[in-house]
Amino acid sequence: MCLCATIQQVGNQFISDLSNYFDVELINRFSQKYTFSEISRSVYRKIVEKRLASEIKVIKRLRTELNIDSLFSADELAKAVDKITADTYNIKSGARPAITAVSKFIDSKLLSHFSRMAKTYRPNQN
Repeated sequence: MCLCATIQQVGNQFISDLSNYFDVELINRFSQKYTFSEISRSVYRKIVEKRLASEIKVIKRLRTELNIDSLFSADELAKAVDKITADTYNIKSGARPAITAVSKFIDSKLLSHFSRMAKTYRPNQN
């Protein structure tokens, strides 16, 4: 059996599964249909780790004044990767939850940092 036949079989099964939830007429209106393979927890963890490192790298480049290294210790990042993986891994969802979860973690951390800064901010009293 060639790979083409296997891909066609997967595609046919995919359409069949979708037709349990949607009219075939609707499904056929989409010109591109993508299927994703399930990923293991260890692969998902690596995706979370790389996404977190990538987003932090962008913040470092764009906002050098934030001193990001002081906000995200290596130990804290490792714990965050473990927690995000434990909380959001779903074999059926692929890597999609990782992007949102990493963004929420970083947003929360930055918001907390800025909140602390605002509480201690004292304008010059002239």
